[in-house]
Amino acid sequence: MEITAPSLDTWTSVFLLAAGQGLFLAALLFQKYRRGQFSNSWLAALILAFSLLLIFNVSFWTRYNWEFPPFNLIYPAVAYLIGPFLLFYLDGLAASPRFTKYRWVHFLLPGIVLSLMLPAYFQPLSTLQTEMQDHQLIVAPLHRWGLTWLISAQLIMAHLLLYAVLVFWYSRRILNDGHKRKGRMLVSRVNLLRSLFSLYTLAFVSYYILVRMAFFRIEHDYLISLVMAGAIYCIGYREYSLAGPTADREVEKPSAAKYSTSSLTPGALVSIAERLEAHMEQYQPYRDNELRLNDLADKLDISPHHLSQAVNEHYGKTFNQFINEYRIEEAKTLLASEAHRQTYIIEIAYQVGFNNKTTFNQAFKHQTGMSPSKWRNGLAVGSGKSDA
Repeated sequence: MEITAPSLDTWTSVFLLAAGQGLFLAALLFQKYRRGQFSNSWLAALILAFSLLLIFNVSFWTRYNWEFPPFNLIYPAVAYLIGPFLLFYLDGLAASPRFTKYRWVHFLLPGIVLSLMLPAYFQPLSTLQTEMQDHQLIVAPLHRWGLTWLISAQLIMAHLLLYAVLVFWYSRRILNDGHKRKGRMLVSRVNLLRSLFSLYTLAFVSYYILVRMAFFRIEHDYLISLVMAGAIYCIGYREYSLAGPTADREVEKPSAAKYSTSSLTPGALVSIAERLEAHMEQYQPYRDNELRLNDLADKLDISPHHLSQAVNEHYGKTFNQFINEYRIEEAKTLLASEAHRQTYIIEIAYQVGFNNKTTFNQAFKHQTGMSPSKWRNGLAVGSGKSDA
């Protein structure tokens, strides 16, 4: 059998660059995980796993997989990881996570497959290349145990479909289990995750169906992979922009030089500050987790520049610091309320306008000197009641 010389073309080069972008994004997300944002580790793992699948596809299309046959062996195990990784990331968005126990069960199948493949890595390359010619490379390590069905296309598809159903069900639970009060941002995030993962699953399954058709060409494979890459990387970049402190990033620090040419008089500055305080108390706009300086300026019918100056100079704070102080004060009220004794802290965080638990905890500790849970426990001890 004559082996075509490995080579890259325009399409495969694009996909290889996309895989590189995926690896870079995974590294950024893992960096956030190292800073204490644990849920990002699952998202990073998802992006990393898909990037490896995309590299596998490129090696298959270009025939570079013949140069290093062992790389072919990781495909089934990695394919089995996509569903669990997304499910666990989604679980991190829930007020009351349901998949924190027995997570190891979700990794049994990929773990078994990978462990059964390990002996093949110690075989000579010539042996593996011969098995590739006979289309036996991936299944050969499982023949001796009669377990080739573990990496069958049918099981891989069924496994992904199962997780697509789990993600769909769980996302509805998150949105319907009293959590819509968390705001439009969470609703948008969960719906987007669900929709894009459904799109990925549809594209993945369609490949295994269409590849058996006589009309199937390499261009169809490219198109399917493009859809899959778009779905996964859209999840990654969208969530990266929202997850963690960067979602609530502060505007630049107050600077006297910044407003040196402003036409606002001290009296006008005080007037804007008074209107701002009245608006904050009456309408509680800080509860909107998408609140921006321009939005609030429109409500007050003043320019964003003048509002920014009033916040910076009159209060000596950035806009985000100013808004977060109102959010924390309301959070303290809710945490102290008897009606919210059983309410999860993360639900209160969403209710007062925060996008995530990490930012809420940081802002709360900065303002009170302790975490929300310690603050609530202190109230419980003082009143002689146990914490929720």
